[in-house]
Amino acid sequence: MDTNTAVTVYQGGEASQPNGSDEIARKRRLFRAFESNKGREQDEMRVARRYYSGRQWTDAEIQKLERRKQPVIWDNRIARKVDFLVGVEQRMRRDPKAYARGPSDQPSADVATASVRFVCDINRWEQMASNGAHDGMVSGVGVVWVGAENGIKGADVKLKLGQVDRFFYDPRSTMPDFSDARYMGMHLWLDIEDVKAEYPQAASELDDMADRTGGLSKLRLEEDRAEQWADFERQRVRIVEMYERKPTPSGGYAWYFCKFTGSVMLEHSWSPYKDENGQPDCPYVAWSPYVDERGDRYGVVRNMR
Repeated sequence: MDTNTAVTVYQGGEASQPNGSDEIARKRRLFRAFESNKGREQDEMRVARRYYSGRQWTDAEIQKLERRKQPVIWDNRIARKVDFLVGVEQRMRRDPKAYARGPSDQPSADVATASVRFVCDINRWEQMASNGAHDGMVSGVGVVWVGAENGIKGADVKLKLGQVDRFFYDPRSTMPDFSDARYMGMHLWLDIEDVKAEYPQAASELDDMADRTGGLSKLRLEEDRAEQWADFERQRVRIVEMYERKPTPSGGYAWYFCKFTGSVMLEHSWSPYKDENGQPDCPYVAWSPYVDERGDRYGVVRNMR
């Protein structure tokens, strides 16, 4: 991936934001569209993870059984099935290999093969692939971030397993590989002091946002307080990192990157990563084993239940 494109850092004020406050409001609407349209899917994810973990009775059911003096018994076949399928993925996995177009290209293919295998080795791809397969089988979505970070000798390719409960995407997407998604990204809670240290130009706007009410938002999968853009007790803010497919000045579509919280835009630019055609690309690679007629993504737990 090419990382030559510089990311435009927020400089404060409406003038430096893309299309000003209207653009940020549109980004928030896209983010909330996922929340409002994927509630059923998120609820099923929670139940599926609970069933895999052996908590297949609800608290109310357990209390009723205890009142009856009946033992709480279950046979967790779901965990065995999921672990078996992950094991199949491990056995069927092959080392990456580049093939030459002709005999004269064989040395280049060997170099490409060695490069890809080196990247997989330093990022522990075997463990990451198994974890991504597990997330897909249980939660219905598996996601990996494929990007770059600055190293001692320059930019290094990095692979990171994405947290399923932090991942969001275009709710109209129905393809198993998310190839039809118009936007996707991650959201997370960060201490406001850490955010201000990284973006000192936005410190005053972040303080104002934390002092204001409004911007309410709720995700069912959030374990922390997710109903607000700012957590007043612990002074944390929710940061949304979004990649959106947008038309380019030269025609066609490419991926645009932005990072924001509430009404504050922190970064925005065309994605610094490039695809094989040199166009800005999205670093998130996601998959789902099944998609139902309503567009909800699910794993093997639904049918086993």
